[in-house]
Amino acid sequence: SHSSTLRHEASPLPPPPKGNGVHGELEVVTTLQSHWLHYLHDAVRRLTGDGAVALMKLASEAESEAQSVAQRRTQRSKLRGLYESDELLEHIAAVQHDNASAAVTGVRSWAMCPLHLRMPSQQELRVLFADLDPKVRQGGIDDAIRAWFAEERHRMGLRLLSHGYTALLAHFARTGVPAGMRGRVWCGALQVQLCERDYSYYAQLVSEISRISQVLDPLVKRDVAIPFNEEDYFVFCDKIEELLLCFMRDPAVLQKSAESGWHVRASNRAGQQSVFPPNGLLPPRGLSQYAFPLCYAFHAQEELYYLFRAMWTRYWCKLHCFSSRPGTLLHLLAVFESTLQELQPALCWHLLELELHPTTVAFPWILYAFSSYLPVEQVLLLWDRVVGFDSLLPLPVLAASIFAFRASALMQAQDADRARRILMDPSKLQVVPLLQAVLFVPSSLAI
Repeated sequence: SHSSTLRHEASPLPPPPKGNGVHGELEVVTTLQSHWLHYLHDAVRRLTGDGAVALMKLASEAESEAQSVAQRRTQRSKLRGLYESDELLEHIAAVQHDNASAAVTGVRSWAMCPLHLRMPSQQELRVLFADLDPKVRQGGIDDAIRAWFAEERHRMGLRLLSHGYTALLAHFARTGVPAGMRGRVWCGALQVQLCERDYSYYAQLVSEISRISQVLDPLVKRDVAIPFNEEDYFVFCDKIEELLLCFMRDPAVLQKSAESGWHVRASNRAGQQSVFPPNGLLPPRGLSQYAFPLCYAFHAQEELYYLFRAMWTRYWCKLHCFSSRPGTLLHLLAVFESTLQELQPALCWHLLELELHPTTVAFPWILYAFSSYLPVEQVLLLWDRVVGFDSLLPLPVLAASIFAFRASALMQAQDADRARRILMDPSKLQVVPLLQAVLFVPSSLAI
């Protein structure tokens, strides 16, 4: 099989830790994983009409009448991914665990995350994100009000790009990257350097789209056709459709991912078992949301693809797995819940009394790295910090800061609908000041 070879310099960043399934996991995580995989297997079975439609087939292959009927039903389906964020959260909320039991501690926890994990303290977060200190000038704030600072950042970025040092480019991203060089800086920080082999590998993936059809193709196409933020992204639909159809066919995704994605094992006619889909990822609704913002960083399709793949295999795959490891979905939810509890305990209880669980609102924000919620320029400023700090912790920290920022209005809300409307309004939200406030001056947040 072909695989893409990217040239790597010696990296000062450690490679992403390789996920090892449920080996050594807490029992609650193993149970959650088992239930969820069963749910996804059922979803795949329904999609194939109980096996009437092949998971993958040559596009030139003739279909029987039964296959044609099942195929048309699949095509007519309104599914835009194999699962939605609320289905994922329902499974997390439904699992039985000690956190939710009053028998263990005498107090029933409000937390949805089913894990007892050590959370980073406020002081530890301040140390980790020291470069976000308000004393440090930031792209996304200072460049908007000081022209000289924007020019200085641009000059510094060009100088770093000419040297190509991975660690320095990552450090530069911590304080925001000028828009015109964002794609190049991220690629440098993530060690994405394309050679001729990569261009030909991408061309092979494109040719596979027309050669082999997947039962998942219509879901991916529908997801791309109706992005969450249509105004920002609809002009890029054709680029992203090709990108994601290539992504679904790329076995290198499975090999490179820091965490294994949810997939099924399928047998071919010769009885040999293989992973389906080939990239090891059953696509969620909103897969396109991780790709659309990158169109503002790169125009060339191949560069766009390899940057997307690098971001997925290092970061976003951790949002679509069940694990107790730091930086994965369950851990990030626990960080959000503990940070909000520490910042705004009264607000937590007020929202619970209104029967609006804070995590139900914050979950899609964290799951889609805010690309389904914030304007694209704010998303890119946030992703600068994800790449710069090589961490997904800015996601739950930002989510908690938005609740704290809206606390005064939320405390006056008399019902869940009103509170939800307040939280659903992304206007006036600026990523960098919110992160700075929650980490360094939390008393300044509530308005």
